[in-house]
Amino acid sequence: GSTTEEKLSKSTSISNGSGPGPGGSTTPSEKKVFQKDVVRGWVAANGSFTSSAKIRCLEEWQVEKAARRSYRCTRKTIRYLLANLFDFRPSTDLLALSQLTILDQLLHERSRDFFRRQRASFESYSFAMASKDLQTFLQDLRGGYLERSKHRLLYLVSGHTARRSAQSLLYRLLKDLILHISPIYSFLAEEAHSDLNLLFHLPQTSVHTLRYALDLWETVSKQRKKEFDALEDLQQIVERAVEQARSRNVISQSREAILFISFKGGAPKTELVAKLVQSIQEESARSEFLCELFHVSRVEIEWARTQEYQIDSPLGSGGWAVVRCVQCRDRRCQRCSRWRCTSSLPSPSFC
Repeated sequence: GSTTEEKLSKSTSISNGSGPGPGGSTTPSEKKVFQKDVVRGWVAANGSFTSSAKIRCLEEWQVEKAARRSYRCTRKTIRYLLANLFDFRPSTDLLALSQLTILDQLLHERSRDFFRRQRASFESYSFAMASKDLQTFLQDLRGGYLERSKHRLLYLVSGHTARRSAQSLLYRLLKDLILHISPIYSFLAEEAHSDLNLLFHLPQTSVHTLRYALDLWETVSKQRKKEFDALEDLQQIVERAVEQARSRNVISQSREAILFISFKGGAPKTELVAKLVQSIQEESARSEFLCELFHVSRVEIEWARTQEYQIDSPLGSGGWAVVRCVQCRDRRCQRCSRWRCTSSLPSPSFC
């Protein structure tokens, strides 16, 4: 069923029996009905299933704000993914795993690990762990990947390779995500599955009758996984350097940062990252990928460093990589929000 929360007017008193308090009455317009999925999400996040789940009767039948917030975030994320697939056709536009950008391949590996954990949690009836892991994954997805790839999804023309790479990943990710939220948010999963079938002109079926199977690609090779692990370590070093630069008022946000990354020769992780970066053939594509990965305006890489330069780079260091962060003096692009516009361009407001 569903619960209701009565809207209390400021001009009415609870104790006098008038209005929406105890002893009073409310009109249908004064009631806000909590959706069934909010209650299911609250039970999944708080119930241990070792005994009967006890739902506390809060004042005015309020469901905890965390359950409502989790439901809204899940719904908004799915709606955002659906909205960015409006010009995507799986039969002609779906790319192979090897054709995806490195950032998309990174999210692909993280998603596969997440879905494995979700299945293990559901099989052991650990719904609280599954609910918490789901919200953590969606938070990282919104604040990390979707924010970094926003310019590809919003500004690149339809049919661009980088745009199709992101859409190919989001399409398969969305199908698996709908399947994995169905035990918790059953009605939301059914609605999203219906909208997905309607968008791609597929027969209308129920998500609860589908056979469990991941729609994502197969996992990458062990060598590629090692390269991804080294790249994630480098990303953490960069994030610490950017945060220190922000705390020292060198920059106000990461978008206006220029990174100078230097690597220590001979380190195993240096060789792994070098192979990964050099696997991207074009210099422009490499620059775009690194800017998107680190969420900055420009990235300069130096594979050979001197000891003197190491002393002048105090912001971020991981033993095998040193990062120096400075503020970009260019103008901010009105399209991609990066500080890399110069007056020499035909349109100085756009990069």
